[in-house]
This record gives sequence, structure tokens and C-alpha cells, in this order.
Amino acid sequence: MNSFSHTQAAGRSFQVFGLTDIGCIRDHNEDDYRICYDLNENMWGHSPEVGFPIGAKGALLILADGMGGAEAGEIASRIAVEGIRQYFTLASLEAQISDEEVRKHLIAAFSNVYEELSIQASHNPMLARMGTTLTVAWLFPATLYLAWVGDSRAYLYNPMGILNYDPKSYLDCSPRLRILTEDHSLVWEKVKQTQGRYTREEARLSGESNIIMRCLGNDHHHEVPDITGPIHLSSGDMLLLCSDGLNSMLSDSQLEAVINPKNSLSENCHQLVSAANKAGGRDNITVILSHFIGLEELGSVIGFQNDDFLNSPNL
Repeated sequence: MNSFSHTQAAGRSFQVFGLTDIGCIRDHNEDDYRICYDLNENMWGHSPEVGFPIGAKGALLILADGMGGAEAGEIASRIAVEGIRQYFTLASLEAQISDEEVRKHLIAAFSNVYEELSIQASHNPMLARMGTTLTVAWLFPATLYLAWVGDSRAYLYNPMGILNYDPKSYLDCSPRLRILTEDHSLVWEKVKQTQGRYTREEARLSGESNIIMRCLGNDHHHEVPDITGPIHLSSGDMLLLCSDGLNSMLSDSQLEAVINPKNSLSENCHQLVSAANKAGGRDNITVILSHFIGLEELGSVIGFQNDDFLNSPNL
């Protein structure tokens, strides 16, 4: 087994904020999310202006978008985010974790979610067709890994420019914005197969954009997540996780225009949600935005009160 260190940037810290909104059309929210600041100390919650050093065992960002009608989607997404939280709360993680072990833990965590969804569906016929997307970002001091099933996305943004920008890549939206995940949807398969000749914008506006090819749920196969990483992190990088309620309403250029690194993460999240709602808000909207900074920058970060640390009803 090859072992390597994720802690080369031991001075790296991050800020994070999450927000979920019902949107303008739906009568209930089927999205859910969780944030773990530090897996070493099992710290869950968020505060918009407080930076935390990333520990050796990392941090987690978790987002799910449920489906299934009535309350089934809401239950499915809650099972998903809580299933990941439960797995990592109980897991024995080494301080120096290998690439192979990272991937094994992510696959096992998703399997834990699938099993719980199946159990709940077997106990309640009303939940038999429930399902959920699930996207998990595992952050380390120098790198991150992403695991996902469905079409809840992860974007990387850097106002100074992302590393290795490729204008020919259908995943690179601009010199500053890159999609890190591949949607498991019918229209994204067309984007992927044509290497972007069928464009991201054509896919977004298609009447088939809501057709999901893969998700987690009792009515689906035992899905193994796609995993990408390690992805190198640079100071100034911003990682955005979102449900399709955001990127289905905003084009990539609109999304990029809303993000302002001079604003707080709270302001950015609220502005992203507001922009999606102004564009129609046809679905629930959930965003998690994190900002990676050097430890020396923490002195300029404004702290909030302690009771802001757990300021989300979802956490």
C-alpha cells in the first residue's frame, strides 16, 4: 500500500458557510447538508467568518438532494447526510491516511447510506421509491477528494485563476471557474460524449435536464460513487457545493459573476440563493461555500460569537 501525506500545507486553514432555501415553487425542502470542521475532534457546524486550521484527518462538506414525492425526498436527503456523518463519527481514521484508504472510506460511507435507505424503505411502503443525490468533499490541508452520485455539483473558483486552465475542456467554465464533478444525468452524458460540443448551457436549458441516471435509493442499484482526487488546493481557492436548484437556474457565467471573494461567505451564499430565486427558483437551492487561506491570514479574519458556530437548523 502506497502511503502519502495530505499535510504538506500544514498552515492551510479554511472558512465555510452553508445555506439551504425552499425556492419559489416547492412547498417543502428536499435538500439537506452537513459540515464537519475537524474530523479529529468531531466538530460539526459552521460560522461564516471564523477560519479553522484543517487537521490531519481533514474536514467534510456533505450535500444531498432528495426525491420521491410527499416527504420521501426530504427523508432520503436527511438519511444521506446523517449516514455520512454517522460513518465518519464512528470510523477509525489514521492521521496519515493513504489514497487507497481515503477511497475505501468514501465507498464504505456511501454504502452505509444505501443500506439505511433500503432499510427505511422496507419498513415503510410510502418510502419505497425515495432516492437522493449525494456529494461529499473530504478536505485535507493540501488536497481534497470528491465523491458523488447524482447531479449535485462541486465547483472550484479562484479569482486569480485556477491551475491548469484548459479552454478546450468542457469542465473549465472560465479561467477562474471549473466544474469538478460530472453530473449523472441524461443531458450531461451528451456533454461528456461530445466533449462539450453539446454545451453545458444547452444541457442546462434542456427539457430533459431533470432526468437523473444515477442516485442512491432502494429503487436503484447499489451505486458506488465516482471519486476524484487528490485535487491540489491553492491559497485563495473557493470550493462551491450546490444542488441543481442553483446551477439549473444560473448559467456558469452568471454563477461566477455572483461570487465575490471580497464579500463574506455568508453574503456570497445568500446572493447565490437570491440570484437563483430571482431567475425563477423552480427547485430547492442549497449551497456550501468554503475558502482556503494561509494560516498567516487568520489574523485578518473577523470572528463571530460562539453561538454562531451552530447557526443552521440543519446541523
